Amino acid sequence: MSPPAISVLGLVEQTLRLILNREGASLAALRDQLTQLREMVSLPPTNWCWPDDFPDSSENPHRYYALRAVIQPQWPELGFYDMVGLSAAITPDTVEVGDDLDDLADLVKDLSEAVQLTSIDLPGGLSWLRFTADTHWGDHVDDLVRHLNAIVASSADWKG
Repeated sequence: MSPPAISVLGLVEQTLRLILNREGASLAALRDQLTQLREMVSLPPTNWCWPDDFPDSSENPHRYYALRAVIQPQWPELGFYDMVGLSAAITPDTVEVGDDLDDLADLVKDLSEAVQLTSIDLPGGLSWLRFTADTHWGDHVDDLVRHLNAIVASSADWKG
């Protein structure tokens, strides 16, 4: 396994542990981890090469809800928010609602699939990781990091 592949996979596994088992980590630590993950995963080339028979877990909605149920108690301060104002206040004027827990559940699902695939096909797993970053979970991370930046900044303002 190449050093960059080891680094990316290590970061993926570290991110999964952080999301699923917070262990006192701050929202700033989550933001920083997600930012680093997004940057590292954009490094491998875009050579799509996973096996055709690799199972797609998006067909199992129960897994999504189970992940969400595990993540919510770990990050109770996260949830629905106004994507324009980045506030937790959802009003009749709210145009678009974000959901941090959905972002984290989708991220865990996609990262877990990549880890599963890398255990049997390293190039395919890295390819899957990059593909899902470009087509799915990367958007979730971008939304989540944007919201976490606002929360971290407002809590710093409140303390200071």
